[in-house]
Amino acid sequence: MTPIPAASVIIATYDRPHLLLRALESLAAQTNAPAFEVLVVENGSDVAAPLRSRFPDFRFFRSESRGIAAARNYGLRQARGRIAIFTDNDIVVDPGFIAAHVRAHADSGRPKVAVGWLDFAASDARSSWPGLRYEADAENQLHRRTLENGNEWWFFAGFFSVPREFLLDIGGFGEQFEPYGGDEIDLLVRLRERNAEILFDRTVRGLHLFEEGRASFIGRMRLRGRCAILLFKEHGHACPDFEMQTFFRGYTAWKTICFRLAFQHSRWMVRAAQACTAALDKPVPFLRRLDYALTLQGAYWTGVHETIGWDELARLVKCIPPQPLEFRPAVPVPEDHWDQHSAAQDVIDNQPKIRQVLQWVGSGSVLDLGCHDGGIASRIAGQGARVVGADRLRYLKMARKRYGVPVVAIDANQTLPFADRTFDTVLISGLLEYVADPLRLLSEASRVCKGRLVLVAPNANSLKSRYRKWRGLPRTPEARFSLGELRAALDQAGFSIVEFRRCPYRQRRPFRRKIGYVVETLFPALASDFAFLCELRHAAPSARAGLPPTVSGFSSNHLRDESPPEKQSSCAAS
Repeated sequence: MTPIPAASVIIATYDRPHLLLRALESLAAQTNAPAFEVLVVENGSDVAAPLRSRFPDFRFFRSESRGIAAARNYGLRQARGRIAIFTDNDIVVDPGFIAAHVRAHADSGRPKVAVGWLDFAASDARSSWPGLRYEADAENQLHRRTLENGNEWWFFAGFFSVPREFLLDIGGFGEQFEPYGGDEIDLLVRLRERNAEILFDRTVRGLHLFEEGRASFIGRMRLRGRCAILLFKEHGHACPDFEMQTFFRGYTAWKTICFRLAFQHSRWMVRAAQACTAALDKPVPFLRRLDYALTLQGAYWTGVHETIGWDELARLVKCIPPQPLEFRPAVPVPEDHWDQHSAAQDVIDNQPKIRQVLQWVGSGSVLDLGCHDGGIASRIAGQGARVVGADRLRYLKMARKRYGVPVVAIDANQTLPFADRTFDTVLISGLLEYVADPLRLLSEASRVCKGRLVLVAPNANSLKSRYRKWRGLPRTPEARFSLGELRAALDQAGFSIVEFRRCPYRQRRPFRRKIGYVVETLFPALASDFAFLCELRHAAPSARAGLPPTVSGFSSNHLRDESPPEKQSSCAAS
């Protein structure tokens, strides 16, 4: 009776017999390995016939040409070992490859998926495309970053091991991703759903050799783009790192433009890549890299374009539930922080962000969240608007004394003491970067406003923040939000952005300190502040349940009172 092997090594192959020979020779040279078997599954080809006599102990099979996932599943069903080890015909493994995989599965209990350390290199064969050198460099960087940082969303199906019965139980590889691309992430999602442990083992080593022509590379990338749509439809909600979701969720204009250009003009990208090298007799490194980048992206998005239209793709990606936003933590400030930063009115009038706020707010009822001493609120009131300021208790007397603005004491980290749909416009300026939960504050703003939100928030990548980071200085409260994070937060809170401005900061300082204003004006990406004019798209969930009537009693009726400011202040404060 034939003993049951400890491991079964499965290789799915198509053509390339010279590479398969090297892979099988490396498996035949294993040392200190327990009993194992090697299964070679030919995916619709018959090029391994000369190798059968050279490796009589290995098992050879031939399956229909239905893709690499189907070939791997065929080998999985024919295997007898307790552990299924998968590798490819272009991978040369170390002598301790099988022994390391068996050690990784030594302890029983929670099922493990052992992923090894793989080095990538481009072949020197004359038929091989030179651009594969950059493909190998990119894969090496990704693989090392994965193993060093423990990226749980990267997985290479051609170099891992898993208990055979466990893999059969979850259905093996997804054969719907025919013939190439998508089966790796699909399998990873299903493994994680079954609570499998992803183990990155540095003792499992191998060399992956890229060898293919340009036409073959383009065809492979097109197939990958086609299967990406199917993968996204099935598992887009489960993985935060899909390329299409990253583009749509980034919310930056340049990313959207580049994405749409790549989508609609992918074939021209491939032609431009070919022109980069065809016009030259000598290989130029810069053009070689450009050739690779355009060929990769052009072929990938050609496959996507052949499968789905732009509008359908946009609807598909945006219907995926957004990932939870994780902002940088707020930097604590002392109690007297704003007492030392009380701005004079001439400074307020000269700030581009304040001029933009006054233009957007208009008339009607306005809630100024974070009003501080009431300087901006008084300017808004001078335009004919009915303003209510809201801030911490220590600033209320200052606002009443200086400008006579009606004010309400609030805690920005708690529910706002106003009824739903009280104000025509809500203004948030100089407050969002200091609260513990910015998304909660924006949701409260969407609850109490009837239509518009004006938001002013500092730029985490401003000139000042970059300078402090370069000098190694501590992060300031202003260096908290990127533009993409603010756009995503506004979207989740129920607002649509109508207008957007980058606003430089004007200081009353000596000339040398005004250089920053000039630089921020010339390079808007370094501007100190972002200004958003938003419209309410839908109501955020109300947080009024359980509040005492004295807190929730403030409504729009208070804003119809035409009494002097002193009386309005006492009414609002009550």
